[in-house]
Amino acid sequence: MEKVDKLYYKLEAFFKTNPRYVWLVIAVIFIPLGISSMFGKNWAVDPANSSQKFWYSLLGHKIFGIIVGIGFILAGVGGLFMFFQTK
Repeated sequence: MEKVDKLYYKLEAFFKTNPRYVWLVIAVIFIPLGISSMFGKNWAVDPANSSQKFWYSLLGHKIFGIIVGIGFILAGVGGLFMFFQTK
């Protein structure tokens, strides 16, 4: 557990000194999640709360996955944009 704590504090210190890399991490997480949602992977499309379940039942698996995927991809592209714009 001590090694995990050391790694956590090293990562925290790195991100505090280099905040632009947080945007890169956001992009690396959101872009594959968006692509997976658009291809209908169940683990990526699964609705999280009651309002998402409503839209999931209304739109269906495929359309809901495409809409969620587009949102994630836009967030990932925004993260990449911010990564390259900040110094």
